[in-house]
Amino acid sequence: MNHGPQKISRRTFLKKVGQVGVATGFLTTSGVPIPQRARAQEKKPITLRYWTFLNPKDPNPRAQAQNQMIENFQAKYPHIKISVEIVPWQTTGLQLIQAAQAGKTPDVISLFSIYLAQQVAAKTILPLDEYTQGWNSEQQQDFIYPMEQISFEGRKMAFFRDLRVRLLWYRKDWLEGAGFGAPRSWEELSNAAQAVTTDRRAGFIMAMERSRDKGVQLGQFLISNLWAQGLNLLDDRGQANFNNEAGARVFQLLYDLVHTYKAMPLSVISVDADGSLQMIKSGAAAMITEGSHRVSTARAGQGVGMNLLTTPIPSPEPDKPCPGLTTGQVLVMGKDCRYREEAWLFIEHSISPEQQALIGKVAQEMPTRKSSYQDPWFQSPEATEMLAWADYIQRTSRPFIFPEKVEILFDLLTGAAQEVITQRKPIPQALDEAAARWNKEAG
Repeated sequence: MNHGPQKISRRTFLKKVGQVGVATGFLTTSGVPIPQRARAQEKKPITLRYWTFLNPKDPNPRAQAQNQMIENFQAKYPHIKISVEIVPWQTTGLQLIQAAQAGKTPDVISLFSIYLAQQVAAKTILPLDEYTQGWNSEQQQDFIYPMEQISFEGRKMAFFRDLRVRLLWYRKDWLEGAGFGAPRSWEELSNAAQAVTTDRRAGFIMAMERSRDKGVQLGQFLISNLWAQGLNLLDDRGQANFNNEAGARVFQLLYDLVHTYKAMPLSVISVDADGSLQMIKSGAAAMITEGSHRVSTARAGQGVGMNLLTTPIPSPEPDKPCPGLTTGQVLVMGKDCRYREEAWLFIEHSISPEQQALIGKVAQEMPTRKSSYQDPWFQSPEATEMLAWADYIQRTSRPFIFPEKVEILFDLLTGAAQEVITQRKPIPQALDEAAARWNKEAG
C-alpha cells in the first residue's frame, strides 16, 4: 500500500479534514473581545517590529508572499506599520534569547518550530490564549496540525504561519534515464543514487554541516526513519532512544551511500541546508531530503522545473514509507512586545484563511487552515501536489515536540554521523557515545 503523497481532489481532501461546507466561505479567526479590538483599531500610528528570515527584496516566491501579506495588513490597518528586521532562521532562537535578556524583544517573531520549546523554557515569548478565548469549536478545529504542537502546559504559545513536510526530492528525468522510478526503500534509493552519480553530480546529498545548521537536516531524517521502524528519537523521559539496531541501520545507510555505493561525497560534512538546495537547483545533486516549502525555489533552476519531483522519504521496507515529519515557521509574540493587541492583529491576519490561501498560491507553501483549501485555486492543476502533501500530513504525520536543547541533540547526532563516515568509527560506539552525552545534557 502506498502511504505517501497521492493525487487527491480538493473536494475529497476537504471531506477528509471535515470541511464539508465548501460553499460557506472562509472562517473568521478573531477571538479578541470587541473592546480590545476597538482600541487596537484606533488611529494612533504605531510600528511593530517583525523578525523574519525572509528578505523583502528577494525575488523568491516565499518572500514575495510575505510582502503581499504585509501590504494587505497595512491596507486593512493603515495606522500600523510593519518594520521588517531580517534575522537568519538558524540564529533566530539565540538572538531572541539575547534580546529577551536585554528587555528588547521584537513584537512578533517568525521562528522555526523546532525551536519553540527552547523559547518557552527561556520565557522569551508570551502565551496567546487570551486572544482566542472567543473561538468556537469550528475555529479551534480549522487547523491541519494538532494544537499539541504549539501548546505548553495547556497554553497556546504560537501559531503556525506555514506547514512543510519532509520529503525526498529527486530528479525524475535522470532517474528514469537510468531505469528507476521514485525510490521507495533504502535499497532502491542507494541503487538509484549510484546509477546517476557522475564526476559532476552526486546521486544523493544529506546535509551534515554543524556550525550553521546545527545538524538539523540529519536530525529530522533520523526522526522520520526511526518512526518508520516503530520508534521515537527520544523516550518518554526525554532520554536517547536512537542507540539501538534501528538507529544503527540509518547510520549504516549513510555510511554505505558514501563508501559502498560512492553516491555521496565525503564533502557532505560541510554542506548545509542552503548548500544542498543549491546543489539540486544547479544540477550538482540528483536527490536530497528537504521540506515541501522550498521545492518551488529549486524548480526555478535552469532545466529543473517539473523534472524535480517529491516522494515520501524511503524506509527499510518499500511498502512502509516514512511518516511525514511536519514542521514550519511559527509566529510568536515577544515578551517585551509594546503593542500586544496590534501584534495579535498581525498574527491573526497572517493565519487567517484568506492569507493562508495566499501562501499556497504565491509561496507554494502549505496553508495551515483547512478552510483555506476552499479557495478556487485549489481546484487548479497547480494545486494537485500541495493537496497531496496536505493529505500525506493528515494520514501519516504525528505530533513531535522538539526538546528544549534540540540544537545540542542534533549536533551530537550529526557529529556521530561525521565520525562514522570520515573516521569509520564503529556505528554502535558512535551512537552510544552520542546517547551518553545527550542523556547527561538532558538530565
